[in-house]
Amino acid sequence: MRVLLVDDHAVLLRGLEALVEAEPDLDVAGAVTDGSEALRQVAGGNVDILVTDHSMPGMSGLELLREALAIAPALRTVVLTMHDELHLFMEMDRAGAHGYVLKKDSHEELVRAIRVVAGGARYTSPSLADAVRRARTDPDRGRLLTRREKQILQLILQEKSTRDIAEALFISELTVETHRKNIYRKTGTSSLVGLINFAHANGMGPSTART
Repeated sequence: MRVLLVDDHAVLLRGLEALVEAEPDLDVAGAVTDGSEALRQVAGGNVDILVTDHSMPGMSGLELLREALAIAPALRTVVLTMHDELHLFMEMDRAGAHGYVLKKDSHEELVRAIRVVAGGARYTSPSLADAVRRARTDPDRGRLLTRREKQILQLILQEKSTRDIAEALFISELTVETHRKNIYRKTGTSSLVGLINFAHANGMGPSTART
């Protein structure tokens, strides 16, 4: 199986390349640091499996995944990420990812994911299994935010207080707190860092929120 590796960190990329090359049934079709070059290689038709980092400057792993599958629908894909927030998995899942592996997992885990995905099945890192199962049985979890919730999320990212948000949107502080709880529940996170990651994954980063 021909594997294309994509990661903006050169040192990690070299390590992934050595890991894949060590497997007798896997071959490195390419090891690149940006999405544009990855798409050129996918378009060349010499790639069976795409392994990409989720967080990259320029074209994100999510964008790369969507464009690569548009070019080559039969392409099998594995996403690597350092974040274990559920919403990131759900975004990749909706975009068509076949495998999802945390960077903190072992090298053997990645090789296993590649082989499972190559065989036509889906693979999820065991450390995410329980969260993913809950998400797929709870229709509210991972659902896109409402327009009002997006407004409040943007204000939260600007570090506005509950009172500030209430005054800006002409609603009560109790209503703001209710929306805040719903936002945390739907995004599957419990921290500001998690909300920032969610915002970036959905094109609503802090810088966007301030405009």
